[in-house]
Amino acid sequence: MAAVARRANNNAWNEVFALILLGIATLLFLALISYAPKDLPAWLWFSKVATPNSPAQNFIGPLGAIVAGFCYFMIGAASYLLAAALLGLGAAKLFHAELNVSRRAGWIALFVISGACLLHLQSSFLRDWHS
Repeated sequence: MAAVARRANNNAWNEVFALILLGIATLLFLALISYAPKDLPAWLWFSKVATPNSPAQNFIGPLGAIVAGFCYFMIGAASYLLAAALLGLGAAKLFHAELNVSRRAGWIALFVISGACLLHLQSSFLRDWHS
């Protein structure tokens, strides 16, 4: 009887974790698609504006602009791959509670980094998308 209760409790935590992943992925995606460089505050080292938009035009607000700006600064257009990977991982965890997330974290990182490298190597698309 205790094993059944433990399994039900564990399943509830898996669902909570999956919903958190889905929420983070959705917020990241919304922050990325509504990113404007003028939303970044001047105190960020990668900000190129002296006076930011007030209020921020980002769907998630100033925090969304900072997160999206940092993602674009670090991995560029592969930020969308990060959002997609988190969304897929959250959905998979929601439907398959026995899924081990820690075993897949390295593969997700490799997926995003290789996507960033491939997007950096190509010369046809996304060259002036950030302006």
